[in-house]
Amino acid sequence: MCGYKVAIPLCKEEPNQVDINTAAVIGSVNIGAGFTQLQSFTSSLDIPPMSYKMFARAHETACNAWESLAWETMKEAAKEESLIAIQSGSVDEDGIPMITVVCDGSWAKRSYRGGGNYNSLSGTAAIIGFNTKKILYIGIKNKYCIICQRAENTRSIPKSHVCYKNWHGSSTAMESAIIADGFCKSVEMYNLIYSKMIADGDSSAYRKILDRKPYKNCVVEKIECRNHLLRNYCNKLKEFAKSRNLPTILRNIINENIIRARSAVVKAIKYRKEEKCTASEQIINLRKDILNSLSHILGEHKECQNLQYFCNKSSPDARNIIEDIEILGLSDKLNQIVRHLASHSKSLIMNVDTNTVEQFNSIIVKYTGGKRINLTMRRSYQGRCMAAVVSRNTKRPVYYTHKYLNEGASPGKNLVSVEAKKAERLLQATKRPRKKLNLKNCSVKYPG
Repeated sequence: MCGYKVAIPLCKEEPNQVDINTAAVIGSVNIGAGFTQLQSFTSSLDIPPMSYKMFARAHETACNAWESLAWETMKEAAKEESLIAIQSGSVDEDGIPMITVVCDGSWAKRSYRGGGNYNSLSGTAAIIGFNTKKILYIGIKNKYCIICQRAENTRSIPKSHVCYKNWHGSSTAMESAIIADGFCKSVEMYNLIYSKMIADGDSSAYRKILDRKPYKNCVVEKIECRNHLLRNYCNKLKEFAKSRNLPTILRNIINENIIRARSAVVKAIKYRKEEKCTASEQIINLRKDILNSLSHILGEHKECQNLQYFCNKSSPDARNIIEDIEILGLSDKLNQIVRHLASHSKSLIMNVDTNTVEQFNSIIVKYTGGKRINLTMRRSYQGRCMAAVVSRNTKRPVYYTHKYLNEGASPGKNLVSVEAKKAERLLQATKRPRKKLNLKNCSVKYPG
């Protein structure tokens, strides 16, 4: 009535700080929380919680920042990969750098082996540079938009909105479509050729890349992940041990030697990779080792005379389980398992894995709250995946988000100190030497 107006600030008006509400949303998303968790936390501190509309506005601001930052960090990572490729002379006839990448995907919903529930509403896949271990490309596919769905349920026209629904196929096809798009856009985006891809045993993505032919002078080569090959090898041996015609005694012996079978292949890879011979000879020798490894472990040493380093002659002769398996008519089934692994000797001799992209997937799981919350209604899942990219590529996600929103001004000293210490711990962890495998129970011996 008096006509007097006064502004009451929510926090101190400092030029180098994001407003308290946006900072609260950024912090909650950074630990995998959402509106409900933030509301519970602030109310426990006797702080009036913000409304959902205010949370949504701040969340939208944060998502815009994460998307812009994510693509900026990916461009910088592509420049690093390009420089490394040029320095090593890995370029095609047109002078375009050729690099090796690691690829894999994940879903917003947990899916279990053999469960048949691969029906997530959203999914993502990433392409990571092998040398820098940084994200070069990420794609997110969404099958659902809550505003469009509500309009469809009420048979009305949906209100004006930004729709993030961009996929109409099956959930399992999301990964291959995203990875193929990333390969087709690599020259346009970064002037890079992804000449080699390290991936798991899923062949659909590689098949789609070959069908689309992203490069005119290069055929993409796929290298199978060592960990996935060995895990599938052990799983097949476990399935073989469950054969009905196999007696309990033989079943127990096979189960007890599965880890030894894996260890034998690991040691063979290490030995052959360091062997002084051509690459083709290394592959041939590794294939012979793998084909003989299981027979050696199960007591048959017919081929060990040609591989003297492979067999420990000082150990007492064990029972020949291979002969018993042949009598039962199961030798072909067992040999098929070993031959399948040996057929991938070319990939195994490379001794590479997809751990980098698996680590990135774990960061996404952190940002999505362990996949316990449905974040696929609109933009939340996409924004959190982009935040995960910033976290992976910079190691200081909150710091760079605040700096972006403040147009380059550094945030407060507490945030700078905490994230700098965290980044240093991550750097030290990557330099820490890995623990060696315990192979005391493996009778396979190698020089050195």
